[in-house]
Amino acid sequence: MIDEIIIKEIKNGDFDLENESEKIKKNREIVLEVVKQDGYALQYVHKKLREDKEIALVSLLTSFGWSSKYISKKLKKDLEFVWIASQFGGIRLDELNKKILKDEELIKETIRKNGCDLKHANKKFKENREIVLEAVKESGYALEYTCEELKNDREIALEAIKNDAGAFEYASEELKMDDDFIMEAISLNGWVLEYVSEELKADKNVVFEAIKSSGGYAFEYASEELKTNEDIMLEALKMAGGSIVGVSETLRANRKIVLEAVKKEGWALNYASEELKNDKEIVLEAVKQYGIAVEVASDKLKGDREVILEAVKNNGCALKDASEELKNDREIVLEAVKNCGLALQYASDELRGDKEIALLAVKDYAHQLLYVSDELKMDREVVLEAVRKDGCALFHANEILKKDREIAMEAVRNNGFALYFVSDDLKKDREIVLESIKNDKRAIIFADKKLRKDDELSLYLI
Repeated sequence: MIDEIIIKEIKNGDFDLENESEKIKKNREIVLEVVKQDGYALQYVHKKLREDKEIALVSLLTSFGWSSKYISKKLKKDLEFVWIASQFGGIRLDELNKKILKDEELIKETIRKNGCDLKHANKKFKENREIVLEAVKESGYALEYTCEELKNDREIALEAIKNDAGAFEYASEELKMDDDFIMEAISLNGWVLEYVSEELKADKNVVFEAIKSSGGYAFEYASEELKTNEDIMLEALKMAGGSIVGVSETLRANRKIVLEAVKKEGWALNYASEELKNDKEIVLEAVKQYGIAVEVASDKLKGDREVILEAVKNNGCALKDASEELKNDREIVLEAVKNCGLALQYASDELRGDKEIALLAVKDYAHQLLYVSDELKMDREVVLEAVRKDGCALFHANEILKKDREIAMEAVRNNGFALYFVSDDLKKDREIVLESIKNDKRAIIFADKKLRKDDELSLYLI
């Protein structure tokens, strides 16, 4: 068993794997706990454990795929693993070998999950309008990597800009000189104001359009002349509380202005003075609009039950910044997971073992099964709810339940790739394999070798 002190340090974010001994970095149990909290920590793990599939998948899940560069080369050569990894954040195309890259369906799936992987795809994909449109929907910056013809495609350029304002720079010169295109781009994403000419930054109509579509944030890119005009500032704040980002430090300490701002946009609390972040009325108004604004509230108010209750009602993940005492308050945690299943990971250990709370969490976000107590990972009802939401949540279940035929069947019906996580015996089960390939024929690669060659099953692969 891991030392309880180490566990507590890991959960509190006080454990620094980078500076620990090699012995600790080789300890699978400790490493698994660390990557559950921080997938990026995979870079400090002993090289042998970077070959561990469970550790690699958890790190991808908790880093949203960004830890992929630290996964071992051995795993990146394993087609089965690469496919299942695509469901957990994916592995970048430039990290895969040529043999794996021959799988065109895998390339398409990867680009859908990470648009900027278009950079590493071949010319055929970069000139494919359908694929490029998918790529810029995931990341507007993927526009940089497409061909010149598609950079001049109005629909693709606007889709990219809607996603990421900075993509404006990669649109064709022809589009960037088109006033109608610029105004349409700003109406979709006010942050485009940062990239337009100084003349347009001083245009009141252009700036107000940017304010409307950015919640006020884009006001910081307006000309100094507009930002120092008190009437303009007040008008901007009435339109969007976020306009406070463009006002002076003096006005950020003005209670009337800050209160007006947070009533419009709770996240405007970020720009209030420290004194006003300790003002309960202002903080309450902010968290009613934007629950996670509690992150910048004073420590005193993070321990205020009324403030935290309002915050989690708006955004369950505001539980992250509550005091330890309130993370163990059942009413507050229940409200948090009702709002957002992801909040379970911030609850106390005791409440992660509360079945009602766990069920609410996994119904909303299946992979919160990762954070429920070990006892509940053996609970059939909880695991069934999770795999009905996302079959691949079976990954987090107790090994005993991975042998449970009913649970396995539910999992593969939801997500064919869940076949990867069922027991070896169930990978030989014709009905389970059949259900998995009915859901996704690509799942056949996870079946037992004999069933991969089964003539009857092959009919479903056509």
